[in-house]
Amino acid sequence: MSTQGLFGMDEKKAAVKLGVSVHTLRMWRHKSRGPVYARIGRRCVYIEKDLDAFLESCRIKPVDGA
Repeated sequence: MSTQGLFGMDEKKAAVKLGVSVHTLRMWRHKSRGPVYARIGRRCVYIEKDLDAFLESCRIKPVDGA
């Protein structure tokens, strides 16, 4: 397992991976939304597999009804 996988990534890197701003991540945390994260002291860290799971949960399958 990579070091990043063990310790997670900071909110800046997580925001880049998700294509959102750091502010959006902070608002999601405040509203108990968004990807799973861990708080270590004052730091919030994200594990890549949790970000991948969050992205998967956001997928929308179009309905074929044209």
